[in-house]
Amino acid sequence: MTCDFDYFRELLIKYGTDNPALILEPRTLDGFDERKHHHLDLLCDSGLLLEINSGVYRFTIKGHDFLSKIKEKADWEIFKKKANQADSGSFLSLIEFAVEPNKQVHNPINHRVGPKVFSIAENEKIDSTLASVMMPFDTEFNNVYEVIEGTTLQVGLKCRRADEIWKNPTIIQDIVDLIDKSFVVICDCTGKNANVFYEIGIAHTLGREVVLISQNKSDVPFDIQHLRYIEYSNNELGRDKLKIKLRDRIRELKKNY
Repeated sequence: MTCDFDYFRELLIKYGTDNPALILEPRTLDGFDERKHHHLDLLCDSGLLLEINSGVYRFTIKGHDFLSKIKEKADWEIFKKKANQADSGSFLSLIEFAVEPNKQVHNPINHRVGPKVFSIAENEKIDSTLASVMMPFDTEFNNVYEVIEGTTLQVGLKCRRADEIWKNPTIIQDIVDLIDKSFVVICDCTGKNANVFYEIGIAHTLGREVVLISQNKSDVPFDIQHLRYIEYSNNELGRDKLKIKLRDRIRELKKNY
């Protein structure tokens, strides 16, 4: 026989309202109600009632506490919903959520496991004035970074790279924190740098605006070739063109933010 959550509540409120020192529900053939006694047994198994003799019950401290939490219909519906979302959807789950109203629902089927190698803040806090740059840490990119930094300043943004930050014991956490706070993430695919591709994936997963740039079309991997990117040459003329295209793109993003 299955259990009926609402019938549990009905029984408990009835017994609580009658408020006898003892609850008498004989198990004799004349007085036996299979459905009621099945639910009474479950109430005892869950620790809300105690059968002190055959057909004789009393509330436990836990039972009185539970009863006080479920008297309001609106509260009861919330506890039922949480129990149905939980692992087993059992009456024991319902009791847990009533006794511990701040308990979080954990469903192993639907619950997404968070990252293990870095942490992500529960609530995002995007800095609308922050642009971050993901590129190889190589001196040949210094002129490119200077152009990006100057362009972002021109459109009212401050520009940061992960090598300019040391807030956490691990560099990956600094990178993730920087990406997570950024309004826009500018990523240079030049050289097929594995670190940059990893950071692009993080930025996309976090839902950040990503602007891809590259000196070579062939450096943009297949998985992101469907996305638009700015191709540039690392010379004075090429960097000037990069500045114009990057400025226009960021302005467009700011307009739609």
